[in-house]
Amino acid sequence: MSRIHTAVPSYSELLLDRNDLSERNREYVLVVLTCLLEGRDPSDTELERSARNGERRALQGVSQVAVIQSFRTAAAALAEQDQRRGAPGRPVAARRPRRSCALTGERR
Repeated sequence: MSRIHTAVPSYSELLLDRNDLSERNREYVLVVLTCLLEGRDPSDTELERSARNGERRALQGVSQVAVIQSFRTAAAALAEQDQRRGAPGRPVAARRPRRSCALTGERR
């Protein structure tokens, strides 16, 4: 979480609850990794949860750019963790999936 606060200044400037940030980012990474591993798009429930989180952040004054930057920072940290632990092959977070990501809109 401290890495996200450093990479996304508005998160620390707005004094957002670190536990909430940590839980939402953990949830995001879990959904993305699960979808990648299962070769599927996020479910309606997963997308609704993501939308609610986006709405909550907007009401807190966090920009969309900052939210996406926090997701990317969390994914990069996860990939680095995998590499440090000696995970076999390329880290899961670094694999290039075939479809676009419904949660971030990025092409995979």
